[in-house]
Amino acid sequence: MKASILKTRFVGAVSCEKQKPSTLTIRLKSGERSYLERRAGKHSLSAYARTKLFGETFRETSIQPKADHIVLAQLLAKLGQSSLAQSMAVLALAAKNGALPVLDDTEEALQKSCDDIAEMKSLLMRGLGISEE
Repeated sequence: MKASILKTRFVGAVSCEKQKPSTLTIRLKSGERSYLERRAGKHSLSAYARTKLFGETFRETSIQPKADHIVLAQLLAKLGQSSLAQSMAVLALAAKNGALPVLDDTEEALQKSCDDIAEMKSLLMRGLGISEE
């Protein structure tokens, strides 16, 4: 085949492809971007700009928590509702003050249990994106 025929077939095949959406880029000052992000709320800046420029409406999507977050939240709630942490702290304090007769390794086990419960709480809160205060 001649090169010109191949070129014609190639160009024809390429022009039939679906074109990608084009991108619009603008430079913003930090204050301008912050303003737009506040106005956009939960929507992306692109979606917000389309609504303002072309009058499109936001596609309403329901934001549902991921299954992992639901389980983590339930676990954190269960830990908070139980008096496990407080009971362990009372036992550890009583053991430390001598009010509860225990061996040294028992006192250490109680203290480790208290520390483990505190760590579980911290990990659960971090997994849920909740800051400890």
